[in-house]
Amino acid sequence: MILAPVLRERKGEHGELFEDMQARGYVRFRIDGAVHEITDLPKLKKNEKHDIDVVIDRLKVRPEMGQRLAESFEAALRFADGRAIAWEMDSGQEHLFSAKFACPICSYSLAELEPRLFSFNSPAGACPSCDGLGEVTVFDPERVVAFPSLSLASGAIKGWDRRNAYTHSMLESVARHYGFDTDTPFEQLAPEHRQVLLHGSGETEIAFVYASEAASGKKRSVKRSHPFEGIILASSDATARPTRSRCARTWRATRPPSPAPTATARGCGARRAT
Repeated sequence: MILAPVLRERKGEHGELFEDMQARGYVRFRIDGAVHEITDLPKLKKNEKHDIDVVIDRLKVRPEMGQRLAESFEAALRFADGRAIAWEMDSGQEHLFSAKFACPICSYSLAELEPRLFSFNSPAGACPSCDGLGEVTVFDPERVVAFPSLSLASGAIKGWDRRNAYTHSMLESVARHYGFDTDTPFEQLAPEHRQVLLHGSGETEIAFVYASEAASGKKRSVKRSHPFEGIILASSDATARPTRSRCARTWRATRPPSPAPTATARGCGARRAT
């Protein structure tokens, strides 16, 4: 049986729908799972939700029924906004079909399939990690920490020492939260503390204290709690933006990222540009 699922969980008596479909020559309906003729339709309650399918055709699948089956499917898709149901009456199994690039159940949709979606040389189909280049650039922790024998306050990482008040105040807040000292040489910090400094605190929120200046000219402290993104991610964002400062461009030029293929890029099939 070929059905057109015209209504799903809709309140009402739907008399106009039955009259319209009868005028088009369809006299059988499946209402809330049961099939009825137009002459013995149940009285629907106005305040209850109902599922209504129009019975487009009933047939046995045989080789010579191909044209009829195609026409029945086209009619079902036309009446039900691109959806159709094939109901196996013997087993009761249903097969829901959609003529759109969308899930007929949850309505999740996709763009129309095109060759460019399958080409890593096109931005539309490129690997999201490497943009089709076959490699990504990441900051090497050993190059970010230029002087591991120095402390964070003394300049173990350029741009994050005590001469840079904003960034260093962030490190001091991280140090207070995890219980270590920014005057300790970086190489002597616990591995878990170095991990947090370079790669962030994840979902753990840290109480940061920022220095700001009021309209009157007086300096004040502002407290904010949020996760720490890590020095590597912060440096990547700051130096990769088109609007990055001259200082950031200089830092990137002196401490360039290292090329490293990601797991996704290794399997995306892209070739390095030459």
